[in-house]
Amino acid sequence: MRPSPRRARVLIAGAALAACGCDVETRTYRVVSDASADVTRDAADGGSDGGSDDVATPRDVSQVEPTPTSCATRVVGCGMVPVPGGAFAMGDTGAANAAPVLPSVTVGPFWIDRYEVTVARFQVFLESVPAGSRAPSGPVAYPRGALPFEGSVDAEAELASFVGETTRNPGCNYGATPPREGHPMNCLDWATAQAFCVWDGGRLPTEAEWEFAARGADGRAYPWGATAGQACTSVVGARRTGTCAVDDEAFARIASPFSALQLVGNVWEWTADWFAPFTDPVCWQSSARAEPLCASHADPAYRVIRGGAWDATEDQYARAGTRFGRVPSHRDSRHGFRCARSR
Repeated sequence: MRPSPRRARVLIAGAALAACGCDVETRTYRVVSDASADVTRDAADGGSDGGSDDVATPRDVSQVEPTPTSCATRVVGCGMVPVPGGAFAMGDTGAANAAPVLPSVTVGPFWIDRYEVTVARFQVFLESVPAGSRAPSGPVAYPRGALPFEGSVDAEAELASFVGETTRNPGCNYGATPPREGHPMNCLDWATAQAFCVWDGGRLPTEAEWEFAARGADGRAYPWGATAGQACTSVVGARRTGTCAVDDEAFARIASPFSALQLVGNVWEWTADWFAPFTDPVCWQSSARAEPLCASHADPAYRVIRGGAWDATEDQYARAGTRFGRVPSHRDSRHGFRCARSR
C-alpha cells in the first residue's frame, strides 16, 4: 500500500536529513514562523490526476529555532531569536567604558536567548547533570576559534549558600522563598554560566554579538530606540530591590531590534570576552574586527559584563553600549546571563 502524501513528505524529509549528515539525534528544533515551516512541492510531473507524490525539501535548519536542552520540556524563559549578523559601529561615547567607537565590526548570523536564563531552566541543568560532570570537556567553539574553559562549576550547595547572605546578596533567586522560577538565574560566576550554555547546546555570546543583538546595525543607544525608557532598572521611578520576571509584560514593548527582551536592566550579563579597553592594540585596535573575541587579558583579569541591572540609578548604566569587567569568580545578585549559538 502506497503511503499517504503527508507520510511520504515526512519519510522523504527524514531521508534527506539523514543523507546530509545533520545532527538529528541530539538537537530538536521548532519553527520560528510559518515561512520557516514551508516545504516545497516538486510537481514537475504531477497534475490533477494525482500521478506523483508530494516531495518535501527540508528547510535550512539555521532558519529554524533550536530547542535548548533546558527547554526539551518547556519551562518559563524558553525561546531563542535569530540575529542575521552584519556590520556595525561598536561602542558609544555616551556609555561607560565604550569609547572610542570601533567602526566596521562584523558578526555572523547567530541565535540568542530571547530572555535571560531563568531559575527554572537552570534547575533542569542541576537535575540532569551530576555535580562532577557539569564542566565542558574541552575548549568551547566560537566563530574565530576555540576559547578555553577556565574555572569550576558551582554545585547546588554553593549556589544555595548565597541565598542566606541577605546583606550582600538580598536578591539571589535560586532557592528563594517564595520560588522565583521566572526570574533570571543570578549569583553565579562566569564558569558556571558558560558551563550551562555549553550543556544547553550553545555558549555565552561574544561581547560583539551581545552588542549587535542589543543595538542592531543602526547603533541605537537603547535596545528599543534612541531615547531612554522604562526598563527593569532604578533609573525611572522607585528604586528596585531585586530582579524582575523575565517575561514581565511591563517590558514586552521595549525589545531589541531582533526581539530579545531585557538586554538592558534586570541583571548584568556575562559574555565570553576578557575585558580590555577599546584602545587595546591586541583585542580591539587590530585590523581583525570580523567576529572579534578578546581572548587575552591583563592582570588582574576580568570578564565582560553587559546590560546594566535592576539597581542602576544613572542613565549611563542603562545604555546598551555600557561595559564593565568583573573577576570571573564574582557572584552577585546583579549578575546573570543568556546563551547564544552560531547559525
